[in-house]
Amino acid sequence: MRNKLSTLAFATMVFTLSAPAFGVPAVSLTLAPTALNFGNVTVGAGSSRSQQLVITNVSSVSVTIAALPISGGGAGSFAVGGARFPMQLAPKASVNIMIAFTPASAGAERAAVGIASVGHAITVSPSSVPLSGTGVTLTLGRETSSLAYGSVLVDRSTPPTQTATVTNTGTGNVTVSGIAINGGSGAYSATSNPAAPFTLAPNQTAAVAVTFNPLVGGPATGQVSIVSNATNSPSVISLTGMGLPWVSLNWTPSVSPGI
Repeated sequence: MRNKLSTLAFATMVFTLSAPAFGVPAVSLTLAPTALNFGNVTVGAGSSRSQQLVITNVSSVSVTIAALPISGGGAGSFAVGGARFPMQLAPKASVNIMIAFTPASAGAERAAVGIASVGHAITVSPSSVPLSGTGVTLTLGRETSSLAYGSVLVDRSTPPTQTATVTNTGTGNVTVSGIAINGGSGAYSATSNPAAPFTLAPNQTAAVAVTFNPLVGGPATGQVSIVSNATNSPSVISLTGMGLPWVSLNWTPSVSPGI
């Protein structure tokens, strides 16, 4: 009799441990994709990049999602958008959630997003989704802020040219889309090596050559603007010079003796 009671008690214990929620269907959710990589995103100027996370309720009962907590060292650079919590997700239904990456500083960031539910013991596959991205700075430095040409004869056959060096001083690639001259009444022209458009990797340089060939006499002031995707675009260099007109001298021989 004692053996029968022991066997019954053991069977009851096994049943209780293996099915603590008898009659309550299991709740399972899936997350896709299994990782989100945001690549390079410019720091500052409101720059951000978003990607979609799909949550699917693969079970036969509704589930209430309380929040999508983000954890990890880089959690402050990632945010959940486009959703209100708590959220009810019907059986076999899916919802698209946007995750945004907004880096506050240059460098790689890592975090993970998971799911917190209300009133359910849920199974989530995968348990969390890794998030990664890199904040980059896009800045273009210039060797000088001005070029001064002094006095130059009007319409010289070999007008003077000065060169300024620009450098990618940031951590991401900078693309120079164009170089423009403003002001100067046509006295200035600019070229670059390499020719625009071009891309500079971090610490890479390019030369901007500006020629001053005044068409009329008088002061000529202008600017050369280097337009790029850098946050400090355009990079501006001021230009100053003075046009000198040619002077004609007429000499008439004297008819007076001794003069």
